[in-house]
Amino acid sequence: MRCAVERSAEENLGIICVDQDTGKIAVSLVSYDVYNAKHKPFSPERINGGLQKIFELLELNERDETLNPQKFGDVIEILALACTKEYSGLGLSKSTVEWAMKNHPIISKAKALTASGTNPTTRILLEKIGWETQGTLDLLNYQDHNGEKTFASIKQELEKRNLFQNYQEIAYLRYSN
Repeated sequence: MRCAVERSAEENLGIICVDQDTGKIAVSLVSYDVYNAKHKPFSPERINGGLQKIFELLELNERDETLNPQKFGDVIEILALACTKEYSGLGLSKSTVEWAMKNHPIISKAKALTASGTNPTTRILLEKIGWETQGTLDLLNYQDHNGEKTFASIKQELEKRNLFQNYQEIAYLRYSN
């Protein structure tokens, strides 16, 4: 994940919202340019085994040939949207994405924004502000390039950690300007 965060910072596509009273991070948004990612993929040697499988899965969203970015800034992928527990439920994640869509000097000018909704809440949030689900992928039955069901136990793992109930799919979302 570090390589994605570094790229997001290098491309001026990351956003961090800080509580001005406490100095605490409330929300972070990590995004990257799809054109650059196609021409200069994330270095596989810098991604450990578990994350490599996740990036492989998320890259399926970048394979949408209808987008066909021709230059930097044409298509931006939102990789991660995170809100700390302390600030959860205040609408800050939604406000951050809306701000980026309207005001960020690069994101707001993109022809399309894409995201892989790995969290059911993210999918709902993005759909409420005009994003469209392009498709979903059943994680329980997904097979990687080696034929392994990499995420077959994800539902049980997440439920065991009290993170999500009945989580079993990724939604591929798009917003077109």
